[in-house]
Amino acid sequence: MRLLAIFIKDFRSIREQQLPADGLVVLFGANSAGKTSVLEAAVELLTAASSRRVDPGEPEDVPATGTVLFTLPDAHISGSQGAELYKALLTGEHAYGQAWNELAPDAADPLRGKTAGDAREWIASRLVEAGRAGLLPDREILARSVLDPAAAVFTAGSDDVYMHASASRLPGDVIDAVHRIAADTDHDDVLWRIADSLATRQSARIGPGADRDAISVAFPPVIVLDGDPEALSAELVKVLPVIHNRLWYSHVPGYAPTYFLGGAQVINFDIEPGFGLPGGLIGPSGLLESAAVASQEFAPGHYYFDDWLEQRSDSAEAEVVVDFEPYGQAAVWSRVRRSIHATAAVIEEEANRVAPGFLRDQGQIGVEVLPVSVWGPENRRIRVTFKGRDGWHRDLRVVGAGTARWAAAAVQLACRRLAKGRQVVTDQDGAVISDRAAVRDLVAAARAQPLSQATVRLEPADAPGVYVIDEPEAHLHPAAIASVRAWLEDLAGTATPVLAATHSPMLLDTDSHLATRVLVLPGDGGTELQALTGIMDGRLAGAASELGITKGDLLLMTRLAVFVEGPHDVIVLDEWFGNELRDAGIRVFPAHGGDNFQELVTTQPGVVGSEIIDAMGIRIAVISDRSPNRVGPAVKRLLSEAERAGREVTHVSLSEEDILFYLDEQVCRNDAPDFPGWHAAQGAYRSAPRRDRKDRPWKKWVSETYRLELSPENIGRLAAECKRQGRIPPEVIQIIKQLTALAASTRTNTNARTS
Repeated sequence: MRLLAIFIKDFRSIREQQLPADGLVVLFGANSAGKTSVLEAAVELLTAASSRRVDPGEPEDVPATGTVLFTLPDAHISGSQGAELYKALLTGEHAYGQAWNELAPDAADPLRGKTAGDAREWIASRLVEAGRAGLLPDREILARSVLDPAAAVFTAGSDDVYMHASASRLPGDVIDAVHRIAADTDHDDVLWRIADSLATRQSARIGPGADRDAISVAFPPVIVLDGDPEALSAELVKVLPVIHNRLWYSHVPGYAPTYFLGGAQVINFDIEPGFGLPGGLIGPSGLLESAAVASQEFAPGHYYFDDWLEQRSDSAEAEVVVDFEPYGQAAVWSRVRRSIHATAAVIEEEANRVAPGFLRDQGQIGVEVLPVSVWGPENRRIRVTFKGRDGWHRDLRVVGAGTARWAAAAVQLACRRLAKGRQVVTDQDGAVISDRAAVRDLVAAARAQPLSQATVRLEPADAPGVYVIDEPEAHLHPAAIASVRAWLEDLAGTATPVLAATHSPMLLDTDSHLATRVLVLPGDGGTELQALTGIMDGRLAGAASELGITKGDLLLMTRLAVFVEGPHDVIVLDEWFGNELRDAGIRVFPAHGGDNFQELVTTQPGVVGSEIIDAMGIRIAVISDRSPNRVGPAVKRLLSEAERAGREVTHVSLSEEDILFYLDEQVCRNDAPDFPGWHAAQGAYRSAPRRDRKDRPWKKWVSETYRLELSPENIGRLAAECKRQGRIPPEVIQIIKQLTALAASTRTNTNARTS
């Protein structure tokens, strides 16, 4: 399942908004704009369960309403979870007995037991035969296309799940058929209604719905990274047996299962005279699956059982403890099973491997099984610690809040990866063993003989889910925030949606292609969500003061600083490429004259020599006009000083003497019919008597002579018209491509270069 979006409706201040749910989604906005409410609504809609904050002053707890939009990329892979879900929706397995009844009475009966392919063919044939709207070839191609999982999107509400055909996912010839069928309004049948919906609303519901509860296992789990140590300990107690059994459990037909670990709980039971152990505790699905327990003889009485413990035995195989007082003095000598300690060590190792970089730099995460005597009624069997540079292991409850939160997140991620992992067993020669009986023997050897050369390990696997975190920057210094940003980007790269709400510009400053920034704005009509397109979207700059983002914060999001000769260059480039430049994190600054380029290095410390600019990782580029006598010396000085400072400056030279020369001449003539063209106007200016040029710079002379207004406003209007007509010169387009590629590349301290 791949999430696309979450539609939230009528929840607190949110009336009806769409939240992207693919990749890394970063919510930001002013305080009380509604960011946390958006996250809570998303969690509720994804889990179909409430876990949000409750206002005791509200007369009733109003649930979040809306839908989750998703696709099934693996629906074409036989046996996959997506294929099973697609089949269930197509055939109406969980549709309350109402599957395709509009096509045939009791249609659920012939569909029952069919493969997805056979069901598609059966339904497509009935759709074609169900009416006469449109031509037969159009009906056939549409009927088969709308049932294709590649053309489908799915919506899940709180109760039902539906399949929809999306017009944007259908080929052009199918869309043509859609419009021809929809135009035949003399007939009304199921396929005509599908075509009409596709033509008018770009989407059409296909088939019956399904009970969401019946297919809830297909939905990704939601993991809230709140760093609560108590909740983490409880979660570890639940997940450790799952990981333990993936690592150690081996079941071979004809043999008793070995090393199975049940839930962390104490079972107490009575044995009466003449009876053995209660039958519910023995067998493949029971708690006591050890042959050692089954073979023990017990006197009548009251017994306690906890399969996390084992007792000393004369055999290599330790026996599970049955007779002991809960969490007090055991009737026989006992200890926590060694395989449990080994599992905790595996979790610890994986947690340190996947932890954010700042944590690995500061110390080490520990996962410890507590002594039995302190387990207590709260069932606190495991704790997570952090060992800092001082060498002390401290419980997460007493370390810094930022460290504790992200250590807990690393443990949560490690547990999910291991719970989906694959058992790998190798013999003393390092060869991987696949035979189940041989695996059983080697697992026993690895557990009972510490010096055995056989190894048992888990190969972690990506474990898709939805990770949700509010203010990930809390209690962290800037370097740690940057580390967390990289961690979230990597997590999103494993096909795992990450929803984060933040106030930190550093978390907005991500260049991951998987990232979507969502501006959360309060308004009279309720909370509004605006997805931004790039690193420095204009709406971000416009809302900066309201969000508390300073000019320095915006500068932190700059990848490349481009210096041009003057304001006219800025106007034209912004009109033509503003969105592309902002998306790439490029800011354009005027030098107010080409001969001022040298000021970038001659002022103290100068932009090029600034350690601040260097530390921020901002690269520098210069775009100059073709003016060798005026601009050339200044650019040459700039490049020379940059090389001496060991800084990289990219120089791009235009082939024309002014940015205005790139404004299309016909567009300009539409505004000023007497305008002869830029080069002709320049020649006329140079040939004009000196007295006509006195006190009239070239641009002013052109404006007055040809009535071509060259105010900043009109230059912007002319540039916009050039863009509308598709008349942007290829030379300038190529320059922008070069600069965006430069902004995306890793910054290096190479010498200055000219292109």
